[in-house]
Amino acid sequence: MGLRTKYDLLVRKHRINLLTHHKCASTWLLGLVDRVARQNSLKYVSLHHGSALPSRRHHISLLINAIYPTIAPHLDVPSIHIIRNPLSIISSAYFSHRKTHPTDGWEVLEKQRTLLQSVDKTTGMLLTLAFLESAEFYPDTPGPLHGLRSWNFDDPRITTVRMEDMVKDIPGFLKLLGERLGDDLTLPAADEFSFEAIAGHRVGEVNESSHYRSGDAEGWRAELPPAVVEYVWAQFTPLMERYYPESRPA
Repeated sequence: MGLRTKYDLLVRKHRINLLTHHKCASTWLLGLVDRVARQNSLKYVSLHHGSALPSRRHHISLLINAIYPTIAPHLDVPSIHIIRNPLSIISSAYFSHRKTHPTDGWEVLEKQRTLLQSVDKTTGMLLTLAFLESAEFYPDTPGPLHGLRSWNFDDPRITTVRMEDMVKDIPGFLKLLGERLGDDLTLPAADEFSFEAIAGHRVGEVNESSHYRSGDAEGWRAELPPAVVEYVWAQFTPLMERYYPESRPA
């Protein structure tokens, strides 16, 4: 047995895949994974492209733009899929794409920003919806709504976690990580990763210049045009009924 094979078998005992999408607390999640890995001498990899596959040479694979048809044949260890209400994704993306999200090396977003800054808010929300559904959102990566549309939520190998629940119950999410990676993990204090600690302001307080604009899971209600809400419910009905029934239009 070669050295690489031996290493793969060793790491496989405590491996996990964290699968998520753009605007689903990926920056927050990366910070948490980095802390857990450093405190426990674990190896992790964070990959942004939709073509990325889970690594067998790291304890934690964080795939920030995971595409189900791409990764499905390669899931051989416990996997957690973090999702977010598509309505919140659209609202959050509009504000960050218009002003705060880094555009380095992301030419498509640079063009999108110029476009968003030239139109009114309602038009901008509609353009953001189209952008998030596009097949070429980032190199080798479709948009997050495209990713959610193509996901198999019935795959028994994957535990689905709502981002809204994850950030509200950080101790619970840390416990879940511990159960998957090994109960002997040293875990950080949950309050170090609260919205207030990371963003520097309270949930619901709007900071237009912050990557963490408000942290309000219901903020989309005051921002999205009714047509966008109706469209999301029409196009993502199974997902919305299963995970976000409280978001149904009145």
